[in-house]
Amino acid sequence: MPLSLKACELEIKLSSCVTYWVFRGNTWQMTHSIDAIDTILNCVRRGDPKALESLYHTISQPLFAYLRRMGLAAHDADDIVQTVFSRVWLYRESYKGSQGRAWVYQIARNCLYDVQNAARFDFEPQEVDTTDFGPEQSLQGTQMHKRILQALETLPPLSREAIVLSRFSGLSNTEIAQLLTLTPNNVKVRIHRALAKLKEALYDA
Repeated sequence: MPLSLKACELEIKLSSCVTYWVFRGNTWQMTHSIDAIDTILNCVRRGDPKALESLYHTISQPLFAYLRRMGLAAHDADDIVQTVFSRVWLYRESYKGSQGRAWVYQIARNCLYDVQNAARFDFEPQEVDTTDFGPEQSLQGTQMHKRILQALETLPPLSREAIVLSRFSGLSNTEIAQLLTLTPNNVKVRIHRALAKLKEALYDA
């Protein structure tokens, strides 16, 4: 089963709607329900390779966006995404049947820390796709993108990760709390403060 991911960026924005894909019958169908991930992972746990493919279509791009905004170059983020799905399959029997998205992201965080601790990853400036914009819109989009990235870098590490997981990967406060070993209320406060700092940085620039 070929698993490939283009080194492409999700649209830069401070709020997002993540679309999930579920394989039913012989077709891919879109859903906005995070429950779909638990359903898919339960099939993966039973050893269904098509379910792993469905999971990849469902969550690979948000994972890629998360890794990029945590500082990885596109090729390193792409490599980690591939490793994540290899580990999902390898350790599928350890999945407990719920909180599937947090479980996958925990694997991604572990892979990210492995790479960071080995000091073998590259930082790479992120670019926004402006091919469908006019010259003025293209310039504005690029400038806004850079300002968002610069503002993200000024945040404390946990707050930065919380805002990335929330606004760029679409995780709930409960899922983020599980990943960062915080309370959901603490996550909510961190995200609120981080958004305020981001808006301040964007409007003052």
